[in-house]
Amino acid sequence: MNTRDTDLLAEIRRDVIDSNVPIEDILRKCVIMGGDADSENLRQWASRELRGYGEGEQVPAYRHVRAALKVKAQVGPRVITQQVAVEAFPEHVREYLNDVGVMRESISEIRREASGEGDLVQFRSSNSPRLAAVLDAHIKEKEPSAAFQKIIDVYWEVGRSNLHGVADQVRTSLAEFAAVLTVQTKEGRDAPTTQQVDHAFRIAVHGDHSSVIIQAPSSSGGSSVSASVAASANHNAAEPEEEKASKLWSVLRKPGTIAVGLLTLIGTIAGLGQWLKWDWPF
Repeated sequence: MNTRDTDLLAEIRRDVIDSNVPIEDILRKCVIMGGDADSENLRQWASRELRGYGEGEQVPAYRHVRAALKVKAQVGPRVITQQVAVEAFPEHVREYLNDVGVMRESISEIRREASGEGDLVQFRSSNSPRLAAVLDAHIKEKEPSAAFQKIIDVYWEVGRSNLHGVADQVRTSLAEFAAVLTVQTKEGRDAPTTQQVDHAFRIAVHGDHSSVIIQAPSSSGGSSVSASVAASANHNAAEPEEEKASKLWSVLRKPGTIAVGLLTLIGTIAGLGQWLKWDWPF
């Protein structure tokens, strides 16, 4: 353990409350602290926030935002856009929609998009072209007369305010991490241990209050050791488990919130909903 970690902690505490200091700079300090403290959890989280989350990597709950799934179609000479539900797609491709509303982008990209113009931002996955082709084929299979129209794009829209919220959650997590670690290290006078850093990380990022880190005299005398103690089930002050993040696109499933009739165009494709055999009324 390196005593420079106490300096890093002091810098993180100072920077996190200064809105002029970019979040990226604070996260880079966490990468260094995670390496020095041998905390893979902290180092990996900070690195992923900086680089973005890859396929198969667990994305924190605060990066799951409300999103509207939309399709764009060429209908005769016109291009129209419609909000749809996941159920509009064949079952065998719905798994590719699990990422709707999951922000895997780097924190820099999220902040850049949040500061753009307009209220909404469009996002697409690498599977968007395939999803468009599958949905288009699905419609034509149900109704061959739909040959005059073609699904050309599948994407989802996220409000810029939600992107601001993601960035703010990262800064708040960094502040809580610094606050918890400060308490555990006697107000920053001691270099943090791996257990202390991991514990502060779990509380700040995942809201895990199931264990605590205590400082106790070691058998050798003046030095201290860290111990992880499971929170007693008898403690009346035990924190309740936080609610799990809602389904990414649950808002799209709520009755009354989805515009019915995929690609409705009066007098042209009024029967499209019946072709797809949706349960919703038209």
